[in-house]
This record gives sequence, structure tokens and C-alpha cells, in this order.
Amino acid sequence: MSLTIETKYGPVRGLQEGPVRVWRGLPYAQAPVGEGRFRAPQPPQPWTKVREATAFGAVAPQLSVGLESRFNVRPDAAPPPAQSEDCLFLNVWSPTTPGKYPVMVWVHGGSFVTGSGSMPLYDGARFAAQGEVVVVTLNYRLGALGFLHLADIGPAFDNNLGLLDQIAALRWVQQNIAAFGGDPSRVTVFGESAGAMSIAALLGMPAAEGLFQAAILQSGAVRLQQPAQAKLVAQGMLRELGVSDPAALRTLPVEALLQAAQRLLRTFQGGLPFQPVLDVAALPMHPLEALATGARRFLPLLIGTNRDEGNLFVPPDATGQHLERLLTPYMAPEQALAIARQYPASRQGQAELITDTVFWLSSLQLAERQLSHAPVWMYRFDWQVPSGQPIPGAFHALELGFVWNALDMPAAQIFLSNAPAPQSLADAMHRAWLAFAHHHDPNGPGLLPWPRYELPARATLIFATESHVEENPQQARRKLWAGTALG
Repeated sequence: MSLTIETKYGPVRGLQEGPVRVWRGLPYAQAPVGEGRFRAPQPPQPWTKVREATAFGAVAPQLSVGLESRFNVRPDAAPPPAQSEDCLFLNVWSPTTPGKYPVMVWVHGGSFVTGSGSMPLYDGARFAAQGEVVVVTLNYRLGALGFLHLADIGPAFDNNLGLLDQIAALRWVQQNIAAFGGDPSRVTVFGESAGAMSIAALLGMPAAEGLFQAAILQSGAVRLQQPAQAKLVAQGMLRELGVSDPAALRTLPVEALLQAAQRLLRTFQGGLPFQPVLDVAALPMHPLEALATGARRFLPLLIGTNRDEGNLFVPPDATGQHLERLLTPYMAPEQALAIARQYPASRQGQAELITDTVFWLSSLQLAERQLSHAPVWMYRFDWQVPSGQPIPGAFHALELGFVWNALDMPAAQIFLSNAPAPQSLADAMHRAWLAFAHHHDPNGPGLLPWPRYELPARATLIFATESHVEENPQQARRKLWAGTALG
């Protein structure tokens, strides 16, 4: 097949790398700069000459999240990618054999403040070559540039820009992916952490309807900020920047915005300051409510979490005292205290509480809102690095190297601490994800039978050295939280 493709906006030329073709740095929207800063993305300007698509585009402006010391990684271990507000690019991997393949669109994580679609771990070649799919990875605006709630300040600003970027990328896929060998009627979005939280938000956004037909959410479900809280964050940013006229936000240097956001992150209480916000224009209904009413009828979901997500976020010297403070943003103080008493007053108790409140419970809620409208499958990732170093347990993001079948990549070895990991488990997860993309069902020849998540059994596939299915895992803990809404 040709490496030169005619897109809706102009011709692009990629590369052949082994058994796949790849196009990097394809613009799916105009650069959101100048008057475009803090505004919804606009379609790319057309071009006529062939655009070379051989190098990744710039990533969204961001600062380090400070995990280098936890994983014994030098910040200068690899040259940092170029950053620019002109960052709305995507990348496509496709088999070399002509076909009409399912499409898998990856939305990266990073707490809505870091990451990109061009991170080495997200190389789509293995999915494309081993699974006969077309893979798309994308950048979206991050931090204040992507999730600062400014529409209340005036009509010259839009909200949820990072989500609108993702929708723009999905529209690009609908318009163009057939030319790359993809089937626009079989698009599966998949993402991890903030990427999965983004997908959960997309499930409640009318503008995203019809842009994908199935979704995989890894370690992230529904976490939305209320407008009142988001307005406080915006006011805090203006104070940090010393700005009284919001129009000045469009002319400030990017570095000033990043530094102000970093200061805000250090002092913010109550979750992530930059994240999707309930918004009349773009996200008018909470996704849980939308799903309960059948807003995504017939859209299959595959959802899961890691058993010890919270271990990544709790410092080694944490004492686990006053755990109720983690809950008071979401409930009355007396209820927070009653629930917190059910967790050990220790570092491990604090980690368990974060696992449950930020990841596991909202994943269950999302699954149980959708299961009467479409098939749902649930998993839990339990494998852990045998040494327990540098972080014990099946911590947040540990599953990524398995899903991407990339245990040998340096990016995966950072999480694995160069410990041996079972390739058979990576094969099982990778193939299940591919089966879901092909058939909207993670079952297939040679795969462990995976029953649907249904009530009352709540069958859950436990990915471990010896993977197996459990019914009603952590039943007592689930009942403790019954009826509690966490965002």
C-alpha cells in the first residue's frame, strides 16, 4: 500500500517500518495559539504539497510530575520532547496489507498535566502488526491550557478544551481513517488514568456521540469537577499570575502559566485542580446519569483497575493519620470519619483509600450504569514486581507494559525495575484488548474465558501470574461504599 495518503486537508507521506506503515505528527486541528488559546479547537488549514509525516509533533506544554526519584530515573535519561502550544497532532500505525481494519484510538494519562501520544511506550506498531488493527495516538491540551474553567469569566473562553481536542481528533478519524486502512464504523477508544477519565467524560458529551463504538477504561472512571470548585481554581490561577484582566491570559508566556499551575498544584486540596468540569455547553450531564438513561445504548465497555493503584501516590513516610480528610470534599464529616475508620491508620490504609475512592468505586459505578444497555466486562490487575521495589503491589500504571505487549521496552522497565515479568500475561492482556477491538468482546480462541460483568455475580477477570475469574471481589469493601457518590 502507498505511504502517501490524501487526507481531507491535504496529502501526507509516512514511513514503512517492518510490517507496519506509520504516519507521525499529523495535525488534527489548528495550532491553539494567540486568539486560539483557551478556545475550542478549529479544523486544520488545508495544504496542497505533500506533508512529510515522519517525525512526532511537539507535545503539549507541561512540567515534570516528579516521579523520577521514585523510579530511580534521572530526569536527563532521555532528551525531553519538544513542547509547544502547537501540539494538536496525532499518529497512525497501520498494517501494510490492504484491508478495512478496526481502529484503536489511545488517550494517554498523566493527571491531565503531563504525557503525550508520542511516548515510547505507546508505539502502536505491535498492536497493528500482531492484531491487524489501525492504531491512533493523540496529544491534547494539558493543565491550565487544557482544563482551566474560564467560560464563566466571559464568552471569549471555552471550557473542557482537552476534551474538545479529543473530540476533534475523533472527528478527524471519522473523516480520514479509511484512507489509512481503518474502518470508521469500528472505532474503540482506550485510555489509562486521565485518559480513561477523559473517555468516561466523553460518554456524557453529546458532541462525542457516534465517534466511537466501544471503549476500554484502564484505571480511571468518572471524576468531574463541579463548576463552583473549578471557578475557585480559575481565580487561584489569576491570583498566582497577578492578572486582573482575563484577556491578559492570551499574551502571557507559556512558562508563566506552567509555573503558576505548578504552585497551585502544590497547595490545592480536593483532587486534581485541572480536570473535566460539568459544563452546560460541552458536558451538561454527569456521565453516570447519562449512561443510566441509555445515552450510550449498545456501546460495549471494558473497565478495570489495578489492585493497589494508590501505592504510587502515597509517599513512603506517610503515616495514614486523619484519613477522613481525604473524604471530606465528597461527604459530610461524620460520614467521612465513619468510613475512614474502616481502613488501617497506616500508609497502607491511606493507599487503599485512594485506590478505592479515586479508581475502583467509580469504575464499578460506571459499569453498573451501563450493563443494562450494553455488554460490560470488568478486570482487576493483580500482578506485582516480586521484589516490591521501588513500589510494592500492583500499583497505578503497572499494567501498561502488559497491555501494549512492550515488557522489553525501557519505558516499561522503569515500572518493572528491570525485574522479569511474565510474557504470557502480556500476551493474554494484549490479545484480549485486540479481541475487544475486533469483536467488542474480549473472548477468543486461546484466551481465558471472560464472563460479562452482570448483577448479582459481578464476575471479574483477575490478571495475575495465574489469571482467573472471581465473583464479587472485595464484597465487604464494596458494601461499605454502597450509595456513596464520589464525583
